[in-house]
Amino acid sequence: PFFSTRFAGRGLGLSVTRGTVLALKGQLTVESKPGQGTSVKVFLPQSAEGPLSAPRTLDDAKKPQRRPRPGTVLVVDDDPLVLATNARLVRHLGARVLTAASGEEALSVFRANADAIGSVVLDLNMEGLDGWQVLSALRALRPDVFVVVTSGLDVTQLKLERREVLPDGWIQKPFGASVLAAALRLAPR
Repeated sequence: PFFSTRFAGRGLGLSVTRGTVLALKGQLTVESKPGQGTSVKVFLPQSAEGPLSAPRTLDDAKKPQRRPRPGTVLVVDDDPLVLATNARLVRHLGARVLTAASGEEALSVFRANADAIGSVVLDLNMEGLDGWQVLSALRALRPDVFVVVTSGLDVTQLKLERREVLPDGWIQKPFGASVLAAALRLAPR
């Protein structure tokens, strides 16, 4: 399941897709022919309840009311290209940026700049300390820190996971400046 032809790829796309489809009581077929390509079909059962609203993990009354603070945005991602792109997007929005290429580095940068950092854009899937561990550590260091998590995995499924510490916002990768601005509640210049 870890095979990938992409640079720095995790090779879990089809595996994650299969898990999601099976969890939803669906079916998945894959047909591949050398030189002709691959066809993946996903079949999901029709809902008798109609459209569902966005999943809720906490009641509004229980959810802490954190707001992004003005100041520096810490951007964390272990993929160098994604890290550089996200940092550039945040700069385009007019904010000062600090970057970290791992969970360990993120905590080190945060400790050294905690008073200046207003928000954190944090990748969930990293080697070493993952985003969930970093999120918990950040909140232990400063409970009011505003954190938006990013993931290439299905954000809707991630929201259904039972976690003690939840982020203030969720972004599905790939995303653009307008999505990031809305998540951080920043207005483009």
